[in-house]
Amino acid sequence: MNFYSVRHLTRFRYSRPISESIMETRMHPRSDASQHCLNFSLSVSPRCRVFSYRDHLGNNIQHFDIPGEHNQLVIVAESVVEQQSLPDVPSSSRPKRGASSMNSSPQAITGRCCCPAPLPWKLRR
Repeated sequence: MNFYSVRHLTRFRYSRPISESIMETRMHPRSDASQHCLNFSLSVSPRCRVFSYRDHLGNNIQHFDIPGEHNQLVIVAESVVEQQSLPDVPSSSRPKRGASSMNSSPQAITGRCCCPAPLPWKLRR
């Protein structure tokens, strides 16, 4: 099992003051069978109240409104994620060196071992 500390900084700088910011963020890591979000915090400057909800796909969404004038908006998302060790791919299912990725053998079409591909929104080393 591995633990990851993740910090994401987003900064908007405006050439002249803007009157309001309305924002939704999707920075809260998902928890599933392979990873678990142990801690998450979102800080916003200028300070404001941050609200949260879960969408129909299970994503945690944070949203906020800054109604006053400001020249800059800073969002910092920090989380601690525990990732479970993934099982190794059996050696019998690994491609042989020099083998073409496109061949017509039934095994290449149906496959004997299906392992999930890493998803872009999951945390990786």
